Amino acid sequence: MSNSNNIKKLLDTMELIHYIEKFKNKIFVLVVTGEVDIRDIIPDIIILQSFNIKVVIVIGYTEKYKDIALTDMNNKVTDIILEISGLLKRNDLDPLPSMGTEVFARKLKDRSEYARITGFDLETIEFALKHNKIPIIAPLGIDDRGRYHKLDEKEIALELACKINSNTIFYVSEVDGIEINNKKYQYLNYNQVKEILDKDNIEDKVTKEILSFSYDVMNRGIKEFSILKGETGNIYQEVL
Repeated sequence: MSNSNNIKKLLDTMELIHYIEKFKNKIFVLVVTGEVDIRDIIPDIIILQSFNIKVVIVIGYTEKYKDIALTDMNNKVTDIILEISGLLKRNDLDPLPSMGTEVFARKLKDRSEYARITGFDLETIEFALKHNKIPIIAPLGIDDRGRYHKLDEKEIALELACKINSNTIFYVSEVDGIEINNKKYQYLNYNQVKEILDKDNIEDKVTKEILSFSYDVMNRGIKEFSILKGETGNIYQEVL
């Protein structure tokens, strides 16, 4: 191995140690969206748990499933959560799958696509975290009559992070950072995000959605928001 490779390995190790020291005993909320293969981030989850960083996984809808019937969506989400649970178990991780019963919701009067989050079964989620289990939250909520409703996974992550005192949300998707005017942004602070949104010249819908979400996250007091492309990034390398 060359000296340059040795130096890079040392720097990567030092970066990881610094990161672990900063976040040990914290809670990370991972929003997994699109067609991300959970296998890509399992090594990161193993590292985080080995240093007592707790993880919650919130599952999002893929674009091709957003408009299908709720029953079909429920079945699809169930399949995804069972698959993720199996993968975690095979890697000696302990999942606690949710099928929507941990999030309470109410349908909005204007019949918008997503229902409103009214609360969480925090006792179940906190039990899981206390016992080093990984809650897997479905993008579904249940109302007081036992009816299921679709929820926005980003809103679940934000509201839950505030409730369980997580200071970090990771947005794991096919998006690798933010690209504006052919320039890739790896690090953006609150003021930069606000300035970009104020200009309102963002053509890409996904980019604008992520920036708006990050702005909401930081407005709510969540200190860290990072975008991670599942197949290429490491969770301990912050992007946004």
